[in-house]
Amino acid sequence: MTEKQRVLVVGATGYLGKFVVKELKRQGYWVRALSRDSRKIEPVRQYLDEVFLGEATQCESLMGICKNIDVVFSSLGITRQKDGLTYRDVDYQGNKNILYVICSNV
Repeated sequence: MTEKQRVLVVGATGYLGKFVVKELKRQGYWVRALSRDSRKIEPVRQYLDEVFLGEATQCESLMGICKNIDVVFSSLGITRQKDGLTYRDVDYQGNKNILYVICSNV
């Protein structure tokens, strides 16, 4: 790798996402993570080059998330949601929104 590849990690605060972020940084990648709450990203903040605040279930909050990104990794999903969102809201629609942003180049 001559130039650092830039990776977006969606789901960086989850069980798998935390390990992915740390490993990507260890391997020399530039890492951006999506977070809906800046406090929840703190456990991995030291491994991130940038935090993008947005909500995967709200497509309009994701505009620009993929700007200058080479690779997208998503481990977005819920295990025990406490804010009323469902699996369909997060696992399906949230990931669909991320794909929309990637494919639309917005």
